[in-house]
Amino acid sequence: MSAPTTDTSPIADLFRTVVAGGYCVGCGACATMAPEHLEMRLDSYGRFLPRQIGDAAPSDTALTDVRAVCPFSGRSRNEDEIGADAFGHAPHQNGLIGRWETLHAGYVSEGDFRQNGTSGGMTNWIASELLSRGLVDAIIHIRPGAQSTGGPLFQYAVSRTIEELREGAKTRYYPCELSTVMQYIRETPMRFALISLPCFARAARLLRENDAVIGERLHFQIAIVCGHLKSTGYAEYYGWTAGMHPRDLTYVDFRYKAPQAISAKQYFILARSKDRQSVIANANVYGTDWGLGFFKLKACDYCDDVLGETADITLGDAWLPRFDSDPAGTNIVITRHPQLAQIVAEGRANGSIHIEDLGAEDIARSQEAGFRHRRDGLAYRLYLRDQEGQWRPRKRVAAAHHLSLRYRLIFRLREALRDRSHAAFAEAVRGNDLRIFIRKMAPLVRVYLVVLRQMNPDYWQKKWAGLRRRLSLR
Repeated sequence: MSAPTTDTSPIADLFRTVVAGGYCVGCGACATMAPEHLEMRLDSYGRFLPRQIGDAAPSDTALTDVRAVCPFSGRSRNEDEIGADAFGHAPHQNGLIGRWETLHAGYVSEGDFRQNGTSGGMTNWIASELLSRGLVDAIIHIRPGAQSTGGPLFQYAVSRTIEELREGAKTRYYPCELSTVMQYIRETPMRFALISLPCFARAARLLRENDAVIGERLHFQIAIVCGHLKSTGYAEYYGWTAGMHPRDLTYVDFRYKAPQAISAKQYFILARSKDRQSVIANANVYGTDWGLGFFKLKACDYCDDVLGETADITLGDAWLPRFDSDPAGTNIVITRHPQLAQIVAEGRANGSIHIEDLGAEDIARSQEAGFRHRRDGLAYRLYLRDQEGQWRPRKRVAAAHHLSLRYRLIFRLREALRDRSHAAFAEAVRGNDLRIFIRKMAPLVRVYLVVLRQMNPDYWQKKWAGLRRRLSLR
């Protein structure tokens, strides 16, 4: 929804730039700051966007400029600026990781944190330690939604106990927004910790700077390393592939730890409806290669924060060869807050967690593909938007036309795959036929895979054979 071009209010400007350009990540920070004027709603493609519900009040000087809390507005403080204030005490810093106290890889040894978590179980363990040590009163994180009343599969919720926290132990590749839980923080005099993606962590930092109550009550932020955020179509596609129509899907475990897994990169997906469930191997689902970017939000292609640089601690998958062979999963751990560094050190000393130290190069290498796409690729995407004369977010990465022809083609194809996937899936749902989606996507996927194969034939030989086999069946 766009505001009239004659309206010069901050809200109207946000709609003209961030929303109209497709750069909204759906965090809900703007709706948090202007609840009388904005609310968050899913669009027809399953992406959260702000919707105007009242007068944008351009003359209301008491209204906080919503652009100051939007991570993609170009009017808000970036990760470097936030990090300098929040973690100026940190002894280490570089352009990929941000500022940090300690760098590790490891997993939780005690209890069933590792088995119930996506990777090494460290995210839920850290949150549990904050609760059990009395450092916070509640954790804000994503939990299964109220499907029985027609609600979303997942949504942000507040957990006050370890038992409630366990309900959100897994990574959810699903859109959620913060405005409802941020309003809960305003209304509830408690100490909170937030688990979020990097862009949401930045939005929460900006909210803390611009809202005194949120700033006082949100004590810790935990970030999850992010490749990109998905629309609701991603979960629905998995469920449909497993035999459950989107209208019947009630739950998806995107990283189910099946007993037959032989490595950390061998994913299984558990999908559930009211009367059945199914477990399928990720490798057997068409188009789930992360690089294809099916159901990706456009905003994610304009984010340069891979490692949650504004969070007090960041946790993610340790995608390094020496950890890949362990199907139980291993985390990278980046501490920026001294108190959280101390919790990790004490857990290591008492055997609650198994941790080893890493260097900055190891941390960066563990997310090498993410950095390649969101630094080199981002520079090229910014160049393209500038050449087209389009508004785009101001980023720390400078626009550049520096890539080889094949790499430029890859990044253009990823944009096309991203955009086509939303429309193709919507058409498949309308036609009640999942094969419509595959037919719409297959030609572009073929071109993309051909380009990748030409770039690195040895690496892509095995992957190409498997994907070519599945494509030939469609």
